[in-house]
Amino acid sequence: MLVLTRKTEEKIVIGKKKEIVITILKIQGDKVSIGITAPEDEYPVIREELLRKGVDVTSQRGIVQRHSIPAKDLQEKIQSKAHSET
Repeated sequence: MLVLTRKTEEKIVIGKKKEIVITILKIQGDKVSIGITAPEDEYPVIREELLRKGVDVTSQRGIVQRHSIPAKDLQEKIQSKAHSET
């Protein structure tokens, strides 16, 4: 296992084609918000707890799309909140 330390807005790029990008969006207490960009057809991103429950990976895609915030929108929301607090 590779262990890295990252700050907000820093990225990790994975793969020879650089197709998978993990971006640290927000760090608050013991929680980290991350954004993952990857080709959905080749690299489905599944929360581990759903795999443990036996959730069908193909059905989760619709659930995620209905309940997720696009990374760009979340990043803008975080930045807007940070600016308003200063």
